[in-house]
Amino acid sequence: MQRNTVSASALVLIALLCWIAPLSAWAQDKAWDQAEVTQLAAQMAQTIKDMRIAIRKEPQVISAGTTSKQRTTALYLDTLKKLERTSAKLARQLAEEQDREQTQGTARRIDSLARDAQDQGAKLFSTEWTNKHLEPATALLRKLRGYYKSAPASPPSS
Repeated sequence: MQRNTVSASALVLIALLCWIAPLSAWAQDKAWDQAEVTQLAAQMAQTIKDMRIAIRKEPQVISAGTTSKQRTTALYLDTLKKLERTSAKLARQLAEEQDREQTQGTARRIDSLARDAQDQGAKLFSTEWTNKHLEPATALLRKLRGYYKSAPASPPSS
């Protein structure tokens, strides 16, 4: 195993911070565009699926040596599976023309799973082969996050 391998959690953290950082200066607030958000969500779902497949093929994941590393790896892979399913759910919801308000809960679930994946992946390592799947996920998460940055204002109470 090379010492200069990049931590998968660090790259996942970068990708996920793009999604969960609500006050980030570079996460632009965008007007809702159903077609674009639907396309981004579909691309994100496929990218996360590809990322999960790549991570599952990593030698560090396949041959997790100690019992604690095996548990961490299993939990991490389970979280990635949930993240994949949730991103696919968001893509389906948007394809069914649900709006920001209707998909906000799924977007929040992605936030939660992203944080979990970042925490659990902290001890796992990745090669450049896996990292090539993380970079597109980072870009898509950042773009999609711009649409969920600020929810529409609630009507004032009477």
